[in-house]
Formats: sequence, structure tokens, C-alpha cells
Amino acid sequence: MSKYIAFIPVRDGSKGIPGKNIKLLNGKPLLQYVTGAASAIEEIDKVVISTDSDEIRDVVQSLFGDIDKVALFDRDPATASDDASTESAMLDFTARFNEPFENIILIQATSPLLKPVHLKEGIKKYESEKLGGLVSVVEQNRFIWKDDKPVNYSPENRSRRQTFKGHYIENGAFYITSRTLLLENKCRISEPYGTYKMPWESYYEIDEPADWGRVEQLLLMRKERESADLIPKNLKAVVFDFDGVFTDNKVIVQQNGDEAVICDRGDGMGISTIKKLGIDVWVLSKEQNPVLKSRCEKLDVPCIHGVDDKWPLLKSQLNDRNYSAQEIIYVGNDVNDIECIQHSGCGVAVADSHPDVLKVSDFVLKKTGGNGAIRELCDLILKKKAAH
Repeated sequence: MSKYIAFIPVRDGSKGIPGKNIKLLNGKPLLQYVTGAASAIEEIDKVVISTDSDEIRDVVQSLFGDIDKVALFDRDPATASDDASTESAMLDFTARFNEPFENIILIQATSPLLKPVHLKEGIKKYESEKLGGLVSVVEQNRFIWKDDKPVNYSPENRSRRQTFKGHYIENGAFYITSRTLLLENKCRISEPYGTYKMPWESYYEIDEPADWGRVEQLLLMRKERESADLIPKNLKAVVFDFDGVFTDNKVIVQQNGDEAVICDRGDGMGISTIKKLGIDVWVLSKEQNPVLKSRCEKLDVPCIHGVDDKWPLLKSQLNDRNYSAQEIIYVGNDVNDIECIQHSGCGVAVADSHPDVLKVSDFVLKKTGGNGAIRELCDLILKKKAAH
């Protein structure tokens, strides 16, 4: 028997934002965010997407078809109308699902700011406090009025907003209850109630078109913040591959056989800024063409080229400089960079890297090789240093 089932109801119809559940949000279908979060934690045994849409089924299959714990459930059209409650979909699922389970976690696809850690901590609180229902909330430090009367404060003794305790409001991200209580009370949560406080930005869920751009920006801000957090605190060096990082991985072959590449001037400026911080920069490349050496000389960056097996040489260079591998960033794009990426304190891939490199990297830059990826990383390093 499954201890926890994550239940994600998504329907075909959406008047505010047509097709919103599979509409791309920062390059990913909306439902991918919460499905990925739920499937990433071991506490959840099964993640069920309940839908009445063939198009949504196809998207789920393409994204999660190889993950056993993600399953599709045919949603009864009667529970997918504009007037139907979410509880009706939960009850129909509970009656017809052919696998027994103890607890159900209702997760709403319109809350893409949900992270695996929120679910893990929510489950922990639900269990430790022996709750009948847990609901995710955010804290709002606002003064509330109703019918021309203050609700949660006294105007004669008005607190500073920074010290005002405020109140919690549901953010719609997730709810936890037992199968038994759901069937008994026909409600997504039952007493005794508990709350799980999520970060302030999770207040925003996607219901209206105006929400879309706001949440996109919040996701980008979070991604940048989390990427910066992965940069080693005691960063000593940044080591780059050349082809596909400094360049777009293309080569211009002239009639006489000479080769040329195109690089981004902004990358050079980025490198100069982090060098001023005392961070070493050098290039480690398989390429033997003299164009690499010329570019590195212009940037005043040491380069070691013609290297097939990179990690042993990188390890030797680190030993010579008395650096730990955990104190460096390695930036690559192809399979011969994988060992260096895996051993470094922070392994970074440019956006158009080989799929195997994308899988093992700590984070992936938004820009592609030769098109500002190096400058993007250097700017992240500068922000990290400025914050400390």
C-alpha cells in the first residue's frame, strides 16, 4: 500500500488562460513544475495526473513516461466542468483508483513555485503533529478591514508593518489529508488542522493572464539566486573548455585551410572583471588549432591545449596551485568535460551542451557557447561576491 499519493488535477478547459496547464512557462509546460517536485521526493510513492485531455496526456507521457512513479488517471468529465469542485475530482479518483493508499496530497499545477523541500517538510509536520489536514500558506503582514471595521489590528495601537505578526493565507500549492478523512468528510482537509508556511513569492499562483509574467520573473529570480548559491564561497579559479564555450562550436575554414572562430567580446570583459577579484582563470582544451592560443593570449588567460584526458591534468594543475577541486568552477559543453564537471566544486554547462553534460552539471547557463555564456557566469560570480 502506498503511504502518500500526490494527486494533480488538470483539465482541458481554462477560460482565463487557454491551455494553461501545458502552456510553456520559461520553456517548460506549466504542469511539469509541480509534477517534477512531487516525483523528486521519496516520501511520495505515486504521482497521479488526473485529466480529461488527450493533449495533456501526451505531454505527460513525453515528459514522465519513463518514470514509474508518475501515472495518468482518466478524469471523469463531470468533475472537470467549470462548476465542479476539486473535491469531486479527489473523491472520484479515490473511488476508482485501483491501488490502495493511506494519504493523499492535493497539488495544484497553478503553483509552479512549489519545491520538493516544501512537500518533504509539509509531510514531516503532518506526521509529527498527527494532523487531520495540512494546508500550505504564506504570511501576509497587512492590515485587514471589513465593513468599515478593522479585523486584525487596533488603529489606536497600530504596529509597525515590519513587526506586525500579520496572518496566514492559503496559497493553493498543496493540501494533505488521509484517505479515510477525505471519504468521511468529503473535504480536502479535516481537523485537527495544521499549516505549512511557504516563502512569500509562493503567494502567486497562475489564474489570470497577468499572473503569468509575474510568476515567470519570480522563477527566473529564484533560478539565478539558486545558481549563485552553488558557486563555491572560497572560489579560487574558473576553468573553461574552449570550443563550444568561448565559441559557438562552429569553425570558419578559409580557402588555404586556415581556421577561424567567432567569440563574444562581452565574455572577455567578464573574465577581466573576475580576474580583478583575484580569481584565477585558465583554459583547458582538446583543441590544437593556434586560434585558441591567440585568443587566450589576447585575454591574458593561460591555456593548456591538445588535452584528450582532461581530469588527470586538471587535478595536477590544482595540486601545483594548492587548490582543492571544491574551490573551482569548471565550465564545459561536451562529453570529454564530464569528469572535470563532476569533480569540481561547481560544474557548469552552457545552454547548448551535450545532453550527458546537462545531466551531470550543477547548473546550466541560460546562454549558449560563444553567445555570452561566459559573461553570464562572470556576472553571477560578481553578484555572489557583492552579496558577501
